[in-house]
Amino acid sequence: MIKINSDIRSELAIKGYECLSGTNISLSAPLLKSIVSFIVSYDNLQVDSYLEQQEKTAYRFRRYGAFCLDTVERKLTEFNKKIFTQSKNVNKIYGGIDRKFSPETDASIKNIFLKQLILADFNCLPLTKKLKGVKKWFVGFNKIRIRTNYHSLTHPTPEGIHCDGHYFVVQHFISRENIIGGISKIYDRKKKTLDQITFNNFLDSCFVDDKRVMHSVTPLKSDQNKDGFRDMLIIDFEPGCTNELN
Repeated sequence: MIKINSDIRSELAIKGYECLSGTNISLSAPLLKSIVSFIVSYDNLQVDSYLEQQEKTAYRFRRYGAFCLDTVERKLTEFNKKIFTQSKNVNKIYGGIDRKFSPETDASIKNIFLKQLILADFNCLPLTKKLKGVKKWFVGFNKIRIRTNYHSLTHPTPEGIHCDGHYFVVQHFISRENIIGGISKIYDRKKKTLDQITFNNFLDSCFVDDKRVMHSVTPLKSDQNKDGFRDMLIIDFEPGCTNELN
């Protein structure tokens, strides 16, 4: 069981975002095995081949998966979406490109911790009357590892200040090792800084109303003369797995 001990829903409705420490997310002991398995799975991510030349060296690794969430039965079913697409309005670098990332493994799709985290996140969303009537939601999730070295800066968000083009986005921190930088920032639509946080603890998180605010991450660099990394889980929510809203 996962319980988020913060009034995310109210803060999201008021501000358009809310960041919280992972210490405010309670995890039951039976989830330990699936949590460890999920964290270890980041060692098996694949190169994000869409980054321009990967700055001549691979530094962003990811896998992509999706579910259809039945809000009545509170059930997540794997959704066979292989293409990740954003418009040019929200992503000036990769917008309009149908990107096909390495798919999630069966083990992660079936991971109990991941599924319970998605359900806990959904419970925090400030749904309007219209959205409350939507019985099925599309849920996409990206596992992303950014690798760093001592000799150059690494840019987690090469598109700069941006939004993702979804209704709601949740950023969950998983792990970091031997890095400096990586400050997550939240902005209003005029790109004025509203808040910033450096993720350090497991499940430090930001919940974002993607239609109201924007975000970015500052560059990373290894803290010592050896490689480092930063692991994130990004979950996005869209109403309707098919044409339910039309």
